[in-house]
Amino acid sequence: MRLKSVGRLRLLLGALALCLGLCSPAAAAKGDLTVLVNRQTVSAWADGDGLVYVELEGFCQAAGGQARVTERGDAVTLELPDRSITAQVGQQYFFADGRYYFCGVTGAVQSRYGKLYVPLEPLAELFLAVVEEGDCKITVQTAEQTQSLTSTGTQRQDEELYWLSRIISAEARGESLNGKIAVGNVVLNRVASDLFPDTVYDVIFDTAYGVQFSPVANGSVYDEPTEESVLAARLVLDGAEVTDEALYFENEAIAASSWVSRNREELFVLGNHTFYA
Repeated sequence: MRLKSVGRLRLLLGALALCLGLCSPAAAAKGDLTVLVNRQTVSAWADGDGLVYVELEGFCQAAGGQARVTERGDAVTLELPDRSITAQVGQQYFFADGRYYFCGVTGAVQSRYGKLYVPLEPLAELFLAVVEEGDCKITVQTAEQTQSLTSTGTQRQDEELYWLSRIISAEARGESLNGKIAVGNVVLNRVASDLFPDTVYDVIFDTAYGVQFSPVANGSVYDEPTEESVLAARLVLDGAEVTDEALYFENEAIAASSWVSRNREELFVLGNHTFYA
């Protein structure tokens, strides 16, 4: 099953697993790690899947200076000198500087010992950090400059969000957030492919080989999208990936044609959808 997740740091865990075992049996059993952020130790641990988590407030203080923390229920907002970060327990993302950062297919904001923890990789991305694995520790060096957001223009972004959220809602209304993101990934993977048109709108309404998406044929693509579908579209446009390979998907129980399953390579099944390259 080729699902893409917050995964580059998992390559570190093979060496780290051995290292932890040699350094501290107690730490190895708990999955705790030593993470240095700009030479400051930050509380961290690795889950059973090898996903590295760091304590959010400690990381931000080491990376961006003193933080003012505001708590509202399970949500925490950290106000740094040059940015604001909001995270909520259980969510698969956190929000910073007008952008959603995806915690990965198996990742989520977690509470541990009264503190919030998030996966290291998206947080390192936010701070433009270089991450290196060394002797029994992970070293993180953040960039001096802050993250600069790229923009394709408000009008284009609004149009992409409008149509992407509607096709996600129509195709994946009953699916998990990961399932919704995967459907959005298929659309953007097609935009990036030479085999399909170059915009979200043109991919959705592509008729070169017949209607590509059944909601276009039955009109449900025009329905108001669900709130989670809008969230999924925002996450996808901000870079969230469940799959960077899939160009097709189908619900085999209701598919009008078996062309995809007969002619394309199956990648994985997620919810009611099977995804193909």
